[in-house]
Amino acid sequence: MSTAPLKERVDLVKYKTAEMQLSYASASLAFADRVDEFQDTMFFREIVWTSFFVNYSKPFKQSRDRNLGFGMRLPEDVVPPEHLDTHRNILTMRDKHFAHTDLDFRSSPFIAEPEELLMVLPTKAGMFFGISSLSPADSTIVNYKATLNAVIDSIATRSAQIIERWSRNLSVSSDSWWTINLSPEDDTILRPLDLNSKA
Repeated sequence: MSTAPLKERVDLVKYKTAEMQLSYASASLAFADRVDEFQDTMFFREIVWTSFFVNYSKPFKQSRDRNLGFGMRLPEDVVPPEHLDTHRNILTMRDKHFAHTDLDFRSSPFIAEPEELLMVLPTKAGMFFGISSLSPADSTIVNYKATLNAVIDSIATRSAQIIERWSRNLSVSSDSWWTINLSPEDDTILRPLDLNSKA
């Protein structure tokens, strides 16, 4: 069984889990293009954009495990320099509006038409309430897509380089599941995954 330094094993887990989370963000953008097909566009828009901002940000927001001594947070250098401003805006929007409700979230220049936070519709039947929905401008969505694709390409390249190094000497049974070994005490790359013990 092949071995690799702990940092390299952790990096591969970071990159591959980030690729999956970013694929969810990519799917959210695809649905955003179809928001007008749905009857309740405001409700659907909020779901889609919450999914995008949270899933994009997740790989950059994960905390460090104190017991293990490492975390899964991606370094900012996976973001190409020409996309840093948009990347930071996405993280700010996640923090200020989509994961929390900060009153200063409307100060973002990336929002086309900031609305008031709480909407009220007084009728004879009573008062109806709704939370306003923020929609990025079309030009901003183009920037989001470009940044997302650039980050996906960057981490895919990094993970492919690690896998290429490992594949030269890695030999395991192809009919069983394995997991990346993240133990600091053992440099073995893979360890068998016992799916029966998880049942």
